[in-house]
Amino acid sequence: MILAASPVPAGSEAETEVICTVVDISGVCHADNDLEVSRNTFDLFFGSSTIAMLLVSSEGRVRAVNSKFVELTGYTREDISDIENWFLKAYPDREYREYAEKEWAIALEHALKTNTEIRAREFDITLKDGSKRTFLINGVIRPGNLLISFVDITEIRRTESALAESEKKHRELLESLPQVIFEADHSGRLTYINRSGLMLYGYDYEDFLNGVNIVQTVDPADIERAKLNYSMALRGEMHQGNEYFARTKAGVRFAVLIYTSPIIENSMVTGVRGVIIDITERKKAEEALKESERWFRELVE
Repeated sequence: MILAASPVPAGSEAETEVICTVVDISGVCHADNDLEVSRNTFDLFFGSSTIAMLLVSSEGRVRAVNSKFVELTGYTREDISDIENWFLKAYPDREYREYAEKEWAIALEHALKTNTEIRAREFDITLKDGSKRTFLINGVIRPGNLLISFVDITEIRRTESALAESEKKHRELLESLPQVIFEADHSGRLTYINRSGLMLYGYDYEDFLNGVNIVQTVDPADIERAKLNYSMALRGEMHQGNEYFARTKAGVRFAVLIYTSPIIENSMVTGVRGVIIDITERKKAEEALKESERWFRELVE
């Protein structure tokens, strides 16, 4: 409560009386207490968060940085007094800085228009020691403030890059092999076939993109047996080698030996991969040997 008193105006008969005003401010006090609690909660969250954060005023002045921000970037609040200064230090390369400023401005404008968070953007930041790290940066707009968070994804990107390089080398090796290497999904549609496979079967890359099923590559006489073996491979069984008569896109028939194994991802069979060897010359040699043996027997007899 607030009690206010004032004397009765001059000329009144009750000169010794005063006028009292009582104002109930308990609600204001509660509001002040709630605000103080809210501020303390934010300070605790901001200071102890495992996510790097930067608090910026609506005028662009840096109000605070948390300990995780200092740990990851090396910059203190004294190093970056405002957002303009931050851009200069975090992105010293002028061309990249202009790109970062443009992307951030677009994200900020969209957030203001839609009343949503600033969508995460990926940026390469130059740290105080001169090294670079990749961060995923987003923000939350509040009256008079902008809370920006930074998540270091450098190691994730390095791992992805290493995997991509490994995959590239793996593919280059497969493309250089004289044998046919293929992968197919549950339906039998080819999801990968190397250069040797395209050449052997007479298909081009456009055919592959349009969709080629392994059934199309098998001679009609062997289709049912091929389907049976394929279904067994999808059940997780490996085949050490099955001979079939294959057929090219142009309809030319030739003999092949196929080794298959299931593709397992997350403990589930997602398809089949295999190696195809053209055994046409071997079959011809076998036939020639049989003919030679037959001729020799006839000669002896």
